Amino acid sequence: MNMAQKLIDEVESAGGVVQVDGGRLKLSAPAPLPDDLVQKLRDHKPEVIEFLATSKGGNLPVLPPLVPNISARPFGFPTDSVDWAEWIEERAAILEFDGYRSPREALKSAYNEALEAWCSQHWEAPPADSCAACGAPNPGFACGDGAAVCQRPDHACLIGYGTRRKQAAIERLRQVGIGAA
Repeated sequence: MNMAQKLIDEVESAGGVVQVDGGRLKLSAPAPLPDDLVQKLRDHKPEVIEFLATSKGGNLPVLPPLVPNISARPFGFPTDSVDWAEWIEERAAILEFDGYRSPREALKSAYNEALEAWCSQHWEAPPADSCAACGAPNPGFACGDGAAVCQRPDHACLIGYGTRRKQAAIERLRQVGIGAA
C-alpha cells in the first residue's frame, strides 16, 4: 500500500473524508484529526492529490478550482470595493489553508498582497531619469515598476519610494471601505 492510500485510510478510519478541489486537499471530519496525521497529509499532499485524481476518481483529471482566480480576469485585478474585499478574503483563506498560517497572519498577508496588486494595476511610476524619492538626477537603481531610485548604503530612497507607493494603495483601499488588516 502506498503512502497516499495509507493516509487516506487513516483519515477515513477517523470518520473523515479527503477530497480534491482545484488542486487543493479538502479535509472534513466529525472531530479534529490528530496533528501528526494532518502534518503527514501536508508532507505528502502531491501524492495524495495524484492518488485521489487517478485511483479513486477513475483516472479523472484534477478539476480546476470552483472559485475562479480573480487575478486571471480579463480586466485584471478587482475594480470595486466588493471585489477587493472578496479578493482579500479568498486570498486569506488560501494562505491559511495552503500556507499553514493563522487566520490573522493570513489576513494580514492577503491585505499586503492586495496593496501590491493595487499598485500593479494603478500606480503610475515616475520617470526613471530622476530618483522617485528625492528627485536627484540619474539614479542608479531601477525598480520593478519602471521608477528609479538612488543607490544609497542606507537604502533611504528605496524605502521612501516604497513607503509612498504603499501609502497611496492604503489610502485608495481605505476610500473604497477596506481598512488595514
